[in-house]
Amino acid sequence: MQDFDFAIVGAGIAGVSAAYHLAPHARVIVLEREHVAAYHTTGRSAALHSETYGKRGDPRHHRVVGPLLSQAAPGLSPTIPCSRRAAR
Repeated sequence: MQDFDFAIVGAGIAGVSAAYHLAPHARVIVLEREHVAAYHTTGRSAALHSETYGKRGDPRHHRVVGPLLSQAAPGLSPTIPCSRRAAR
């Protein structure tokens, strides 16, 4: 049996964010009943990534985040998080 300091229930944005911030300081486990993280509300609500977010847009941000959103995350999800479509 393994011991953990914190058990996070749910791998949505709140759960994985809490786990991320706790992990450097404690032993953390994230429990999720679905087959991938952010399957329900998180996966449907974080639906738009704009390359020009903000007053001027930050090309450095897009160079880092863009590729992460356009490919599946090995070990986390077999699906691509975002696909190109027109914003309404």
